[in-house]
Amino acid sequence: MLKISLLALVAAVWLARPGSAPAHGKHKAKLDCVLASDPKTKLPIKGRGVRLVDPVKCTISTSASEPHRASVQTRWDDEGKKTGRKHEGEVKAGKPLEIALELDKDFTDCVDFVVDARLLDEGGKIVWKGKITQRQECSD
Repeated sequence: MLKISLLALVAAVWLARPGSAPAHGKHKAKLDCVLASDPKTKLPIKGRGVRLVDPVKCTISTSASEPHRASVQTRWDDEGKKTGRKHEGEVKAGKPLEIALELDKDFTDCVDFVVDARLLDEGGKIVWKGKITQRQECSD
């Protein structure tokens, strides 16, 4: 019993040190994307016949008090060639990172696309990931 309590105490002291807690368990973040023209409409938009032509605003927020580098990358398949664009910035509690995604630069209409977000620690290690997949359908 004493041995287990001592191990628990050592583990608690070890995890209390800055940067030594498990990366994915320590950091909480959230990725939200909405239509710039209608902020109540969140991605992914479900249903048939979805075709995005309006800009999209994405926000990464975190509860971490220390600043983290954040990256948001869009990608889609353009006739077999993966394409997209990367945005970077800094995020911390109370200071979310907002990014505007533009048609034909960050996504294209009628083609499914993915928004990948990551938070990185000071060493460049990924401590959080988020992803939104938007399906689109155009009938010509």
